[in-house]
Amino acid sequence: MRIFFLMQLLFCFCALNAAQSVAMPKAVRIYFEQEKTLSLLDEKIRGKGIIVSDGNRIRWEITEPFKSVCIFDGSDAVQYEFENGRWRALKENRRLAEIFKRIKSVISGNVDEMGGAFDAAVSDGGKTVVLKPSNDAAAAFVSSIRIEKNSDGEIAALSIDDPNGDSTHLKFLKVEKDPKDLEKAFDKSEFAPK
Repeated sequence: MRIFFLMQLLFCFCALNAAQSVAMPKAVRIYFEQEKTLSLLDEKIRGKGIIVSDGNRIRWEITEPFKSVCIFDGSDAVQYEFENGRWRALKENRRLAEIFKRIKSVISGNVDEMGGAFDAAVSDGGKTVVLKPSNDAAAAFVSSIRIEKNSDGEIAALSIDDPNGDSTHLKFLKVEKDPKDLEKAFDKSEFAPK
């Protein structure tokens, strides 16, 4: 399930790039709320998290309903879960590192390998961008992505519809551009056994 959330994050960044009128700074901290609707179970899963990137490294953290952190250092990804009052490192996952490499490419603007994944339609005076997959690889994960911007033209929310009828809504609570204390986000000492 957590790999799936990362895959959706990858498509979100690809979609943001495809929208072209939405630019992400290289160094960013994004606080978000997420609501996933599971059509089969008629159930909603709510969560909160933080994404931090300096253009090369990425920290993807879920703070609710569970605690999980993935840190990508530019080549390898390490995932930690909080269980029984302490952090536990999970086994190395090469697929996770590949997903982060693609996210990094999108964040840094090197999206040649992602080019052509979505067709965009802009409405509401540029405040809404709806993206539909233009190839089978993207269509396997996403039916459509809706990007909503606030009055300042910054991203306010993303809605992702899956081919199986599920949907995910991400609300960007706060976007900090060029945050000053990035090194702390990538310091793995917080996960060391105590």
